[in-house]
Amino acid sequence: MRKRIQLVTRRKLGAAAAATAVALVAGAALAATPAAQAAAVEPATVAVSQIQNLNTTVRADPGSYAGLWIDDKTNTVYVSTTKASVSTATVAAMEPRALTSAPAMKLAVVHAKYDFAQLQGFAAKVHNNKRLQNAAKASHALLSEWYPDPLTDKLVIGFTKVTAAERAAVSAQFGVTARVITAPVFTSAVGKPGQAATSPRTIHPNSRTADTYPWYGGDEVNGPDGACTSGYDWDGNSMTTAGHCGNATFTNNGAEVGKTYTIQWGNGRIDLQRLTGSTYLPYIWAGSGGNVPEPVSGSGGVAIGGKYCTGGVVTVQNCSAVVSAIDICALIATTNQPLTNVCYLDQASSSNSTEIAQPGDSGGPVYTYNSASAPYATGTMCASGNGGKSALWSDMYEAKVIFGGGPEIGT
Repeated sequence: MRKRIQLVTRRKLGAAAAATAVALVAGAALAATPAAQAAAVEPATVAVSQIQNLNTTVRADPGSYAGLWIDDKTNTVYVSTTKASVSTATVAAMEPRALTSAPAMKLAVVHAKYDFAQLQGFAAKVHNNKRLQNAAKASHALLSEWYPDPLTDKLVIGFTKVTAAERAAVSAQFGVTARVITAPVFTSAVGKPGQAATSPRTIHPNSRTADTYPWYGGDEVNGPDGACTSGYDWDGNSMTTAGHCGNATFTNNGAEVGKTYTIQWGNGRIDLQRLTGSTYLPYIWAGSGGNVPEPVSGSGGVAIGGKYCTGGVVTVQNCSAVVSAIDICALIATTNQPLTNVCYLDQASSSNSTEIAQPGDSGGPVYTYNSASAPYATGTMCASGNGGKSALWSDMYEAKVIFGGGPEIGT
C-alpha cells in the first residue's frame, strides 16, 4: 500500500498549446520633430503558460465568443468573437503577459457572425432531424457527427457518405449556417477482458496492470464488458473511467478498484463515470515512457489546434494528438450495444501517424505538459478511428460542469 500523499486544493490552470518563443518586435515611427525617438509598438501576444487560462475564459462566455484555436505554423492564437468592441488588446489584457524570456504566441482576434452558444443551438437541432436522417437512410449512410466550428463560423454536419441528398437536406434545414463533411463512425476503445494483462509487456508490481490501492489514473480496470483504463482521482474520493465501460465492479490484477457510483453514457450525454469503494491518488502514469506516476497539476478543456498526450493502458503514452474539433456529438459503435449518440467529445488525430487510442484505452487520461512540469488533465478517452490514429475523448471542461468538482490535484 502506498503512503497517502497530502493534497492541495489549489486549481492551477495550464496551457493547451505547444509553441516556441516569438520575437516581440514591431516598430512605429512617430511623426514628430527630428529629435523625437521612434517608439516600439509590441504586437498583441499571449504567454504560452496562459493559453489554457485564456481558453477557459473564452469557453466560459459562449455568448460573446465563438472559440479559440491555435495555429502552430504561424505561432498564433486566434480568438473568435461576435463583439465588435473586442480587440486584440482587450483579449491580451485578460491574462498576464509573458516575461521577456518566456515563450509566447501572437494573438489575433477574428470577428464572427455566430457565437458559440448560437452554434451549439444549431447543433442541438441535428440529432432528431427527420429530414437529415431520411436523406442519410436513402443513400445507405449514417448521420455520424455534428459540432460547432468556430474556425469556419458554421455548424458542421458529418455523414458516413455524402451525396446530393445529404447536401440538399442540410441546405434546406440549416441554409448557409452549416457545412457538410464525410465522417466515419468511431469505435469505443474497450478491450477484451484482461487484454492488457496478456499483452507482451511484462507484468510487475506497482505497474499499470498490477497496481494496488491507493490507485493511480492510467491503471488497467477490468469489468464484465471488457478492459478499460482508469482516468483521474475525482475530488479525492472517486476514480473516473469511461461510461461505456459499464455499470459494474472493476478490478486490476484481481484486486477491486471500485464500483460504479455515477455514470453518463449515450442519449446525447457525455461518456464518463466515477468509481468508489477504494482509495485513490491524484497521480497518473505518465512521465518517461508513460510509466512513471506523476501528480495532476490542474484540469480544463482543450484548444483546437493544441497538441495533447493520451495515456491508456495499451497505448501507454502518445503525445502527438492534435485537436481538430471540440464539443462534438457523435455515433459510437460498441460490441454489445447499438450505435450510441454521445456528446461533449473532442476529436483529435495523430500528427505523426502513430496510434493514439487502442482497444483497452477507454477511460484513460488525456493531458498536456505545456503549462507545467506535471500533467494537466484535459479529457478521458472514449473511442478510436482510422486504425487508432484518430480519437474521441470526453472534454474535461464539460465533464467538470456536468459532474461538479473535478480531478484532484497532486503535490
